[in-house]
Amino acid sequence: MKKIPSLPLILLLLLPVSCHRPASTEQFVTIDKSVGGIYGFTLDLSDTLCAYDIWFYNRVEPALGGVESVQAIPLAVKWQLLDCQEELSYTETVYHCPGGRRGRKELYRSGVIPVRPGKYSLQLRPLEVPPGFDGLGVICKREPLP
Repeated sequence: MKKIPSLPLILLLLLPVSCHRPASTEQFVTIDKSVGGIYGFTLDLSDTLCAYDIWFYNRVEPALGGVESVQAIPLAVKWQLLDCQEELSYTETVYHCPGGRRGRKELYRSGVIPVRPGKYSLQLRPLEVPPGFDGLGVICKREPLP
């Protein structure tokens, strides 16, 4: 009887585990990478067995006085379903507190279940930018539905 080498077998068994999508994704766009003051992100909300928690975060250089000068940064938020034949979008304005050098993370929405699963474009446009503003980020975490 021929013996099967154990190391390749172990690696083969671990392969399916290593191919899963991460439960959380994080993206950050610096101010110099924004396009016309708009910070663009693409979020994959295609898992129909999950709800999503979404956080926004920013960084502001405290030495330039931006943290103290503004109580909250108004953000124009626009969601749009990508690869959709019909226009499916949602807009609103939310207020986000400025962070320091290490940043500030705030929950934007919890338990989001999209109307249609798929990839979404998320555009954030600060309506007021404090001094020392470095950029905006998005964290998207998948949570299995009960």
